[in-house]
Amino acid sequence: MMEPTFIITNVTVQEGNNANFAIFLSNPCSTDTVIQVNTNTGTAISGLDFAPGQATVVIPAGAMSVNFSVPTLNDTISESSETFQLCGVVVSSNTVNVISCGECTISDGANAAISLSATGTYNDFNNDGFTNVGDVINYQYTVTNTGQEPLTNVIINLGVTPIGAEGVPLAGGPIETLSVGTSDSSTYSYLYVITQADINLGFVLNSSTVKAFYISGLVADYFQLETPLSISNGIKFNLFFDTNGNGLQNAGEDNYNGGNFTYQLNNGVIHTINSQNGMFTLYESNPANTYNLGCTLNTNNNFCNGQYTLATSSYSNISVANGSGITTYNFPVISNACNDLGVSLYQYGAPPRPGFTYMNQIKYTNNGNQTIASASVTFTRNTTVGAVSTSPLTTANASGFTYNFTNLLPNESRYIDVTMQVPVIPTVSLGQLLTNSVSVSLPPNDNNPVNNSDSVTQVIVGSYDPNDKTESHGGRILLSSFTANDYLTYKIQFENTGTFEAVNIRVNDILDAKLNPNTIRMVSASHPYVLDRVGNTLNWKFDGVNLPPSVANTQIGHGYIIFQIKPTAGYAVGDIIPNLANIYFDFNPPIVTDVCTTQFVSTLANTDFDASSLSIFPNPVQTNVTITNASIIDSVQLLSVLGQEVFSKKVNSLQTEINTENLTKGVYFIKIIAAGKEKTIKIVKE
Repeated sequence: MMEPTFIITNVTVQEGNNANFAIFLSNPCSTDTVIQVNTNTGTAISGLDFAPGQATVVIPAGAMSVNFSVPTLNDTISESSETFQLCGVVVSSNTVNVISCGECTISDGANAAISLSATGTYNDFNNDGFTNVGDVINYQYTVTNTGQEPLTNVIINLGVTPIGAEGVPLAGGPIETLSVGTSDSSTYSYLYVITQADINLGFVLNSSTVKAFYISGLVADYFQLETPLSISNGIKFNLFFDTNGNGLQNAGEDNYNGGNFTYQLNNGVIHTINSQNGMFTLYESNPANTYNLGCTLNTNNNFCNGQYTLATSSYSNISVANGSGITTYNFPVISNACNDLGVSLYQYGAPPRPGFTYMNQIKYTNNGNQTIASASVTFTRNTTVGAVSTSPLTTANASGFTYNFTNLLPNESRYIDVTMQVPVIPTVSLGQLLTNSVSVSLPPNDNNPVNNSDSVTQVIVGSYDPNDKTESHGGRILLSSFTANDYLTYKIQFENTGTFEAVNIRVNDILDAKLNPNTIRMVSASHPYVLDRVGNTLNWKFDGVNLPPSVANTQIGHGYIIFQIKPTAGYAVGDIIPNLANIYFDFNPPIVTDVCTTQFVSTLANTDFDASSLSIFPNPVQTNVTITNASIIDSVQLLSVLGQEVFSKKVNSLQTEINTENLTKGVYFIKIIAAGKEKTIKIVKE
């Protein structure tokens, strides 16, 4: 645990009252913290304005504060405010600092007065009536000075308190030092994010405890949430490695994230849940509701056949009785001997742009349950891009690099960040494809050599949207090389371009009918997530991630999702698969990515037009779009974003027009065929 900071707060008090100093730590300590305190004279005189004192105080292990009172003394003199100090020295325990002093300001009798008003509104982010990680409390509090003298060094602290008792400061809570003028007020706000620790402790959730703001050394105003929620009863799914075969999760038995939970409420729609930590909780308050629960291991991963089996895979007609709390339903995983080393390569950060560097990331994973003693990674870059730099350091060669590693544990993943330099125009051109590849050496008895290599194809662009969606084939797939075992690999990127952290993030993706939702598998994500799939609708939930505003030339404020999915059987040359995502930051409207399109083609040879010979204008278009080419245009075809034909015609001319006046607004594709070559261009109808 990080060493805490030791603090004695400043206080303001009217003469004749006790100066109640708060002595606290910024976070709990694992042992008792012993502090020697004593008073020091300032402009106030010891024995005349306050009672001198010294003592030994103790903050118990696990606690964060104690109070120490120093009486102030009345006199009949009309005078300005006076001050004295309470100083402390830590004599036992480890803190960042060992000395702290708090100052007391004594106001002349009845010349100063302060009041505090506060409200706390609970925002149920999931809108499910229960308290979840990532829900937030919006606090607004106002400090008012109704006296005749200004107040200085007033301490406001966010606290947790039982009703009728004094608050205990929260680790990470705001500490405001205020100066409030005569007949003046100041209003502040604070956003508190519910954590799993809060839920485990229950201190924000039941009727005996509340959140409160208080003024150190002065009377606190306590308040209850306007709309308090509570942890109700519920169901916890738990997928874990059952190494001793007893059906219970014992110490040392880790959770497993290679499965999907399913639940069905009252025999309704089926929700499929992928949880990054192998656990998922449903909250329920109605004992009349019944659930069917299930778990399946993710066979889409193409790992060893029979590597894992489930000892228990389903529960039927489960109901939750009032007052039962959270009931755990275990799904024990039995493992069999397996060796499988896999590798994947994907876009990392901005796409390639002329004159800039761009990045790929390699992820290599021991998908088996036996330690891989040693193996190597080989990366081959596109010959167009410049020399490679990597983190960690690797052994460079003419075409890329190799990297040797040892002792890769079962279910362990490691990463290599690869940075490459894109030449400037005209060495490269916009729209040019760059393909990089990676492979790993086969360990002994590797059960699944299919996943020992990977590649990613990216399009050189002139600019980019930080919230985007891409597919690793670069928009075109050679049909003859694509098998029933191959996947499309999508990456959704998001960035907080605002001025304050994003507490909760949602990403929504409605899959096209040409994608098979039953084959989805997660590859990676930047933050802990839960994926809830209903039919062809995917919803990723990133709760309580507190994504900060982005910082230029870093990954701060950025996030991503990488998943794989197979196309629906029956795809053919010319089929176009569109996909986009909606990204929600807290309660803001969605950010919609550009449509990512992938087309099956018969050849990846240079069958496209020379970019200088083809012209399509205007784009965006309102009425007519004109197409011209240096050679005879054989035909044109207008396609919807779903790949459906809207219009087609034979041309046999160097120029033609398409009328778009009756089209609805949105994205379309124009496919042009001329002299045995074809080109597909995206247009926007305004």
